[in-house]
Amino acid sequence: MSDDDKIVGHKTMADGSHIPLRQSEASEIWARVEASNQRRRMLMPDSIAALDILNDARHRLHDEGWKAGCYCPKDGSEFAVIEYGSTGIFTGFYSGKWPDGYVMCCDFVHHPDGLLWKPIADLSEPERAKMVECMEVDHIMHERDIAVFGAMDQG
Repeated sequence: MSDDDKIVGHKTMADGSHIPLRQSEASEIWARVEASNQRRRMLMPDSIAALDILNDARHRLHDEGWKAGCYCPKDGSEFAVIEYGSTGIFTGFYSGKWPDGYVMCCDFVHHPDGLLWKPIADLSEPERAKMVECMEVDHIMHERDIAVFGAMDQG
């Protein structure tokens, strides 16, 4: 490790711990952010192009079996959930009486309108793997929150 690779910050891990962020890592992260921004500008040079891609993505997800959240099971059974704006796949269930109920997903309550759903049994292997990964990280974060709140209660 050279002096040029000094610690410039800290990364917060899913469990709440902090580890040093070195200049080389920060530079690599920033380069990936800039490359992603450039890619998006090329794919979607304006709002109209972005709307077209958003619509294409919604249609593609429907082709893959994802349905509008308002059609999710209302019997309390568990199903896979995608929230618009998220890159994860989680499990959730509908609670309450339609149309005033909500979908409980992770530690959030959502109106079904902002979600897509799919039966867990119908997930592809990559979708199932993504859901398992997301739920594992979510579990770690819940454990962290419980520990923090427990420490606050003891203090």
